[in-house]
Amino acid sequence: MDCVKCNFEMVKNGKTIVGSQKYLCKQCGYRCTPNKKGYSAEFKLEVLSKLHSGMPTSKVAKEFGVDSKTVVSWSKDRDVLKLFKL
Repeated sequence: MDCVKCNFEMVKNGKTIVGSQKYLCKQCGYRCTPNKKGYSAEFKLEVLSKLHSGMPTSKVAKEFGVDSKTVVSWSKDRDVLKLFKL
């Protein structure tokens, strides 16, 4: 498995409380837990596109069935924004 930030090989680095494997990049120090359950990148893009078109956060959240705090979190997450270049 390669690091999403620097493409260096990642190594196993313990487990989460629920037992998922954690990984660490020895070059840049990035840590991740792959295969997390959650929303797809395409879904996040669709939600953030609506948000950036001027629709209020509460309406976007209601339309997509996502909590408004989640939408706000995605809009402030630099890693998510980098993926979509917003």
